[in-house]
This record gives sequence, structure tokens and C-alpha cells, in this order.
Amino acid sequence: MPVGPQESVLYPLGSRVLTVGVLAIALVVAGSLVGWGRWEVLLRAAPGIALVAAGTIVLFWLPRVRVSPTGIEVVNPFRTYRAGWEAVQEVGTRWSTTLYTESGRIEVWAAPASGPLTGARDRARTGTAAIVRRQWEAYRDAPPLGSTGNGLSRHGHPLRVALLVTLAALTLLSILLP
Repeated sequence: MPVGPQESVLYPLGSRVLTVGVLAIALVVAGSLVGWGRWEVLLRAAPGIALVAAGTIVLFWLPRVRVSPTGIEVVNPFRTYRAGWEAVQEVGTRWSTTLYTESGRIEVWAAPASGPLTGARDRARTGTAAIVRRQWEAYRDAPPLGSTGNGLSRHGHPLRVALLVTLAALTLLSILLP
């Protein structure tokens, strides 16, 4: 695949399939409780069902990597990083994709290590790490106009954290209260 002045959004397909499967199961559970008229059980189970659904979305659906000629954006479950290609010193791929910058290490949640069924040749050509590495090698020494520079910015996702903590507390309450 040629590297050119393009923007790509990368995410693991397996995580998307897992999320859809878990959400389908959650809907079936909630739907069956409604269908059988078990409203008291639904009220007690709803926080747990919502926690599983929201947790699956945050952990498996939302993470992604956006690569462009000007830099990279890594969206992890609880934090997002943006860096120009000049800020990236190395792209590691031993266990998962890791970006090494002057400001520290960035683990790329959306680029897990390849499984045993993925051949080494396929990983080298088409994996997220390979695409990130090719973009980095193409732009690190000669950044295009409009580059974001050497800086690394990061920001958290407090609403995601608050949502999961709230649902976990409600789930705990629904279990402990008579």
C-alpha cells in the first residue's frame, strides 16, 4: 500500500465484532426480562447490563488511530494523544504498537499484538503498526506543510470515567440492597 498525503482511521475489526456481539446479548437479556414481565429483576439488573454495554463500547469500540501527513492521533479508552511525526522517535511493535516520544511512551490500545494465526508477512504489510510505521518513516524527516510540530498533546476523557464509575456503583448497590 503506497504511503501518500492521506488520512486513515484504523481500528481493530475484531473489537468491533466483539462489541456488537456483547451489545446484542445485553439487548436480548433486557428484552427477555421485559417480555417475561420481570420488571423487578430488570430494575436490579439494568445497571449491570448498562455497565457491561458501556464498558464494552469504551474499551473496544472507541479506541482508534488516526494517521495523516501532519501527525498521529491515538484514541485510547481514557486518554487521547496527538503528536506530529517529528515528535515520534520510534515505533515499537514487540507486544503491541507503542510510540516512543520525547515526552514518554504511548501504548496504542487500538493496535494489539497480532495473533498466532497472522503470518509475519501479513503483519509487516497490513497491520496497524505497519501502516503507522510507514507513515512515520515517510514524514519524520521531511514533514509536510501544516505539520503539528514536535509537540505532544494529551487529554483525558473524564465523562467516560464518570459514566463507568457511576454504573459500577449502581451495579454494586443493586447487588447489595435487599
